[in-house]
Amino acid sequence: MRRQFRHVVFSFFLLAASGCSDFGGPAHLTATLAAEPCQTDQDCADDDKCTVDTCEFNPSSGGLECLHVFQPQCVEFLPYKAAFDGKKHACGSWDDLGWKVMDYGNDATKNWCVASSGTLGPDEHIRFHWSPTQSLVTSVAATPPIWASGADTSGTNPMQATTLQWRMAYRHFSPGEPVTLTVVATDDGDFANGNVIWQQTVTNDFEYGLYSSQLDNSLKFAPNLQIGFMVDTGAATTFNMDAWEIDDVLVAEGVPNQLAKTRLYKCQTNSCNLADQAVLVSETEAAVPDLTMTVSEHYRYVLCYQDLDFSSSSAPYWGWPSAFLDGPPMDQPGFVTPVDMTGFGGSCYAVAAAVDAMCGVGVASYFCTIDVDPGGLETNLGRQRIGVVCQDEWKPIATGNQHSPLQSLNKATLNVLPDSGYLVWSPIGVEQSAALALKQAIEAAGRPAYVVAALTSVPDLSLYDGVFATLGVKGYAYEPSAQEALALKQYLDGGGRLYIEGGDYWFKGPAEDLDAVLYPYFGVEGLWGGVHSLGGVLAGAGFLDGTGFDYDSGPYCDFYNEGMTPTPQSGAVVFMLHEGGPDFAVVTANQSAGWRVIGSSVLFGCLKEKDLGSTDYLMNRYLYFLENGLPGG
Repeated sequence: MRRQFRHVVFSFFLLAASGCSDFGGPAHLTATLAAEPCQTDQDCADDDKCTVDTCEFNPSSGGLECLHVFQPQCVEFLPYKAAFDGKKHACGSWDDLGWKVMDYGNDATKNWCVASSGTLGPDEHIRFHWSPTQSLVTSVAATPPIWASGADTSGTNPMQATTLQWRMAYRHFSPGEPVTLTVVATDDGDFANGNVIWQQTVTNDFEYGLYSSQLDNSLKFAPNLQIGFMVDTGAATTFNMDAWEIDDVLVAEGVPNQLAKTRLYKCQTNSCNLADQAVLVSETEAAVPDLTMTVSEHYRYVLCYQDLDFSSSSAPYWGWPSAFLDGPPMDQPGFVTPVDMTGFGGSCYAVAAAVDAMCGVGVASYFCTIDVDPGGLETNLGRQRIGVVCQDEWKPIATGNQHSPLQSLNKATLNVLPDSGYLVWSPIGVEQSAALALKQAIEAAGRPAYVVAALTSVPDLSLYDGVFATLGVKGYAYEPSAQEALALKQYLDGGGRLYIEGGDYWFKGPAEDLDAVLYPYFGVEGLWGGVHSLGGVLAGAGFLDGTGFDYDSGPYCDFYNEGMTPTPQSGAVVFMLHEGGPDFAVVTANQSAGWRVIGSSVLFGCLKEKDLGSTDYLMNRYLYFLENGLPGG
């Protein structure tokens, strides 16, 4: 379950003390012990009114665990919510869920599981998995019967609607080979001929999301409504797919809110008073805009939502709306926080005059606010993918009841960058030892340094004192794209400072000259495709005279690293030589009136000290050159 819901049973449906009714026939009690430790029956209570929840001794584990006894003839009431939390059992066993698996093709019962792994983990959700491989599958996982008749007489449902929502992710395996996924509604148990709510024939993955659909007039008030999730492999097998994951299945009266507009403000003070301490940056229709910012900046999203069946007069009883961050698989950075607008912890404001003033007259029913404030902390750097959820009713104030726990979900990407200092660009990964060695040495020299994986995520390189790029060696080397090379060229043309290390970067044949825009700045050429192992000594020359290092012979440091030589009239100079046959340059430098560069075919993090100057000293010399140029130059 991504978020906590309360299960509400209206008073005129209270037909049994358990909240469920036995519609025809004696109840056949079945039970499953789940791996939920407990001390009392109260520890096992869940939101499902059709289970009897007790704490029992499990002889297999030798401890007390929760027992959920489902009454299979029980009918659920609106709002019906299946979150599957704590429902752990063997694949193919569905007794404690109240759900059933029906096959219209070959038996695929064992392909349906309750899982905590996968895209929708770590909490439990249902999953149709490819294994065991089965052919000619048309298999349905179906909810228990749901009594939806009360939705047509409810005074809180002016739209006369019943809505189905569910969370879902799908991973494919055989590109181009189709699998059909369908969500079906029925009131007679016939899913093969039921009403199609959603359907897609897929040949690739599709992203996790929250899906919503209103039931049609023939079923929206049905007394025996069921929802089925159907997998159809056609003439093929389940081998074409990996998994279909489903969670938080919700059937509720009414319609969900919809995002109408987002206004993005840049806060000038930490209190971020929108009247006089913030600047409107953008306004976006029906979307949460992506945001690129520095780590010390503070922004506020104002989210304007339209909810056709929202009533500010009933909200104090049923619950005010609120916005918050979605759970996994979305990111939940701690610096993205809802702003309390009500004094009760809710992030939405519904006074009509204020809503019209903020969002425009008639645009929204309420607005919600979410702050993005990394606080200058390095731990908040990087790219995050967030999902902003707005729930129709959240934290009921007066009665503790809800009638419409419907939600909306809108996604955005946050890219938090450093304010200044040096960037270490590590396209192979921000945790690579080569990147961390550069970062640590720059910081040891008294300058701030930050590692980024995506150069294109940095819109303005001119903010930074210099860029250190580590591109690896043959076997796991990275080749900058034309877009990345152009961004670095533009940075140099504006007076930038650039260091590039890569064992497989400097030697290119005529057909491989992809970085023609960058090579002229370095003024070097590769001598050959590299030597299998460097061996010998790396000796400082010129500006680095008197230093010397050995080199790590491991495959991530030393594998066909290329030799270098300055090109005539380029102005490039040698900083470090390989000695011990053959002799060639491994570090060079070049400068002009505006820019300075260092090129290296050896990785800084792979240098081994040998009492001829430390790596900290070497980094100090590199930084001196980048910041000041060669003495007398």
